[in-house]
Amino acid sequence: MSRKKRKKKRYDPRETFPDTPLITVRTSQIVNIPIILLALLLYVLINNELILTLIISYSIFRILDTYCRVYRVFQNRIEYSWGVLSRRTNNVFNYRIKDIAVEKPFLLRILFRGHVIVHTSGVETGILRMEYIPKVDKIREVLLVQSERGRRKNGVREVDLWSPKRGGN
Repeated sequence: MSRKKRKKKRYDPRETFPDTPLITVRTSQIVNIPIILLALLLYVLINNELILTLIISYSIFRILDTYCRVYRVFQNRIEYSWGVLSRRTNNVFNYRIKDIAVEKPFLLRILFRGHVIVHTSGVETGILRMEYIPKVDKIREVLLVQSERGRRKNGVREVDLWSPKRGGN
């Protein structure tokens, strides 16, 4: 009897722990620069303590709100969490992704940030906008690969029945 040698499979921690995120990103605080500048300007111009307290409190809340926006890309889904006082989490399964767009406005290109817009066929989240995030090109590539894998695994094909060119009749 001959023994066949088995090839050792490379260890991939994502196979052992499928709920380990491939990528985790947060919204950048760049989005809060106008609010912080406005708060500083009003702090210099206004001497009323109540208004200053409200402006500073609002600025701190916006910074916390931005910090609490987290996007996690898993093997089979995208998880989006947000909220300061009460947390909400939404999932978009990769096989439902129809299209992925990347926007890089001039200012964000200088700061190595951008927006990833994910069009899905989901009911609750038709469009998922990941705004002011780093690594937009890497996220786009990972999402394209994972969505194609999810479609093949689940046997899903995207069929559009309505076309604006044909009039939708």
